[in-house]
Parts: sequence; structure tokens; C-alpha cells
Amino acid sequence: MTSIRQVAPTIARALGVRRPDVCTARAIAVPRVERVFVFAVDSVPWRMLPRLPRTRALLGRPRMASAVFPPVTPVCFASMFTGAPPRGHGIVTYRKPVLSCETIFDVVAKAGRRVAIVSVAKQSMDLIFRDRRIDYFAERYDPQVVARATKLVAGGRHDLVVAYNQAYDDANHATHPTSVRALRALAGYDASLARLFAAVRRHWASWLFVWATDHGCHVEDGVGTHGRRIAADLRVPLFVRAGP
Repeated sequence: MTSIRQVAPTIARALGVRRPDVCTARAIAVPRVERVFVFAVDSVPWRMLPRLPRTRALLGRPRMASAVFPPVTPVCFASMFTGAPPRGHGIVTYRKPVLSCETIFDVVAKAGRRVAIVSVAKQSMDLIFRDRRIDYFAERYDPQVVARATKLVAGGRHDLVVAYNQAYDDANHATHPTSVRALRALAGYDASLARLFAAVRRHWASWLFVWATDHGCHVEDGVGTHGRRIAADLRVPLFVRAGP
């Protein structure tokens, strides 16, 4: 099975740079491109794929991927963007320190390429990759993240852009994975993907688009949660499409 840890070496391969020095995962076979966009969304399990019709139509068939254990956001995103298992990058529980190890963002920046992370403020994607020579955009919530990322794509100044959305995870914890609120949030991910993908195709000549989620979710005591060593939490979709 594919692993979310393969995102980092796949970005490296696409941009023609080396892997992070802590990376132990192999790259997915992708062509060399000029730019990479990553839409990093929170908490989407494999079983919810039917709720992402536009994502599937635009990005094609997903890979079934494995999250890392424990399947919690900072641990998983650290593994996704270093290519290392939790003990390799140092975040092994739910906490949000700034990573001291090398990430794909460091590698791309050292190669003279520009990187931007657009995240909801104070979330894992906004915090654990700080103190690097890259551009950070901390936004109020998902719609502002998507708007900012769309502008960055149109501006053409960055070679790697990561945009993070979290509404489905919030809804899941407040209710459960298939509540009206949660399904509305998942539809929001789907609509945001369509907008971001359209911007990439319009403004970038050669690109790799990655849709990745950190972990899945399950129901416990009537509400949504995650963090267990079960398929619902560990089995997630991963989309990779190059173009044009």
C-alpha cells in the first residue's frame, strides 16, 4: 500500500531536487514539472470517497494510502512532508513543536525555489514547519486559505504551494463523520479542490497536483474521532496528477 510518507519524495522527484535527509520513503513515479501544488485536507477516510465526486472526476483514480501511527494531525503531516516515520522526525504524540529535522520545504528552498504554506492560523500546518526560508500565510479559515492559495497560483512566484483545509475534521469532532454538518464540510473540500485545480491548470504550464489527507476517522461514543490503529483511521485516499 502507498504511504502518506511518499508525498515528500514524490514532490522532490517532480521538482528535480533531493529527498529530505530523514526521508525513508520511495517516490511515486511522476514526471519532472515546473511547479507542485498540494491540497492538504484534514481527516478524510477512504470510505468517504463517494462524497468527493468533483475531486475524483478531476484528479482521476486515487491510491489507497496508509497514514502513520498515531493517526493524529501533527504526527501525520510531519511524516507527509519529511518522508520519515514519527520517530524519524520526532513528533510521536499530539503536540505541535517546530520540526528541527529537514523537510521537503527546506530542500526546495535550498535549491533556490520558492515555497508557500497557506494554512488556517494556529493549526499544525501553520506551526510545525515554521522558522524556514519560505512564505507563510496564516488565514482565518478554509475559504480564506483557498482564496489566498488561488492568488498565489495566479501570481506565479512560487514553485511549491501547500494549502490546508480543516472544516471536515472540525465537523467530525463536533458531530460525527456522516452528519449533515460533516457532509457539508466534505462538499466544501470538493468545491475548493475544483477551484484550486482550475487555477493551477489556467496559470501553470507544467505541474503536479497532489491531494492528500493526514488520517481518517471513526465514531466513538457517538462522535467522530481518530487516533486508533484501525483501518478507518489509517486507510486514506491519495490523489496525484501531473499536467498538462
